[in-house]
Amino acid sequence: MNQIMNFIITNFVVIVCLLACGAYLGIKVKEFAQKPKGEQIENVKQWLIQACLEAERDLQSGTGQLKLRVVYNKFLSIPAFQWVARVVTFEQFSKWVGVALNKSKEMLINNPTLAEYTYGNSWKSEVEKLRSQLNDNKGN
Repeated sequence: MNQIMNFIITNFVVIVCLLACGAYLGIKVKEFAQKPKGEQIENVKQWLIQACLEAERDLQSGTGQLKLRVVYNKFLSIPAFQWVARVVTFEQFSKWVGVALNKSKEMLINNPTLAEYTYGNSWKSEVEKLRSQLNDNKGN
């Protein structure tokens, strides 16, 4: 009994922080689960834009399939998205990522600060590549 009390006293701040984080996560998952399905899917699509930007920053250009897999694995690891992962096929998810990727490319073209954050010193040449990719897609 004395050891338990010493442990609690010694680690009180850590225990309180862990409980607070767990409660916050539980509340956010519950809030997400209570939203209408369409709103949940829209949240997933908005999250995909951010995930695509992170994947672009981590992997840079020319790694499309790898970025898709990284984004998909992140998607599967988020508890609030579990029901979406069960009902959405990989092909549908891939289409959503394609739309999110085009939106993220537009954001990178229109926001030099974001482009520099994503690509570092080579951001200008990467933005030019993105412009030509988007123009090629519009031409098809």
